[in-house]
Formats: sequence, structure tokens, C-alpha cells
Amino acid sequence: MGSVALVIAVAIGGTAIGASSDEPKTVVGTVPSVSLSTLAPTSAAPTTAAPTTAARSPTKTTPRPKPKPPSYKTLSARQWKLIAKNPDAYLGKHYVVYGRVTQFDAATGTDTFRANVAHRRMPDEYDYETNTMFSGSESDLTNLVEDDIFRANVTVLGSYSYDTQIGGQTTAPLLLVDSIKVL
Repeated sequence: MGSVALVIAVAIGGTAIGASSDEPKTVVGTVPSVSLSTLAPTSAAPTTAAPTTAARSPTKTTPRPKPKPPSYKTLSARQWKLIAKNPDAYLGKHYVVYGRVTQFDAATGTDTFRANVAHRRMPDEYDYETNTMFSGSESDLTNLVEDDIFRANVTVLGSYSYDTQIGGQTTAPLLLVDSIKVL
């Protein structure tokens, strides 16, 4: 109890009590010290118990509904040309496209490839006209190689500019592959 009173006395008056005499010593610029016998005990006893909180009644949490899978729209030739013309205007939209892989090598990496694309499956592999970049998970693209004809469910990510092998630069639609099937 003596050390608690000393702490309180120092906190209240900022004084120190000398150990060698009965007279308290005053520190310059502070309020004179208070005798330990004149301190009144505090009314609140220290406690070691954790603070109590009101018991909460269990609340029912309704699980969030699973997001509805996207609906992939098929396109007309004109609709695909509009997307290819301004892919940034179609960000986040979901479509079905068809294409022929034109580059999938060390330069593109294992999760990105370039393809010529159309709105439907074309009778000849050279009928796919729109240069397009695709990005997807490596595991989904592992069996895809150059010259494969495919059908893909995609999400439009906007336009993508890249340097060409002949030193120029080109911009193409960038599509995220949600699923792909080699035809």
C-alpha cells in the first residue's frame, strides 16, 4: 500500500519523500508533498477480473447468395466489330468468341496468347480477322498451342497496346479467358 500511496503522491503533487528524515523534501517548482498518513484510501479496490460485457444474443447471419455465374452472349458480326473497334466501352462484358491461335510462345508467356478472332466459328481458319490478345490462367491454357481453333467464354478487359516484332506498336482488344475449348 505504501508504494501505491507514493505513486499517488508523486502524481498529485510531483514531490519526492526523503528516506533519511521524517520531514518531506519538496522538489523545486512543485506543490509541497503530502504525508502518507493524510492520504485517504481510494474507494475502488483494484480488480484482476476481466471487464464484463453484456452477453450478446446470437444473431442469425444469412449467408450471402453465391454470385450468379455470368451469362455469355453470342455476337453478330457487327457486334463483334463494335467491340473490336472500342473494347474500352465494353469493359466487364461477357461474350462467346471463336478464334485461331497465332502466337503462343516464350514471348507471350504461359498465360497470354494472341489470336485472330471472329463472332462465330468460321469455315476457313483464315476467316478469323480481328487480332486479339487473350489472358487466362496457365492451367486453363496448358493444352492450347499455335494454330488451334477454339471457342472461348471471355470477359472484355479493354484495349491492349504492345510492340510488334518489326519494331512498330499495335493496339488490340484484351480478353480474359473464363473458359476455353479447342475445336
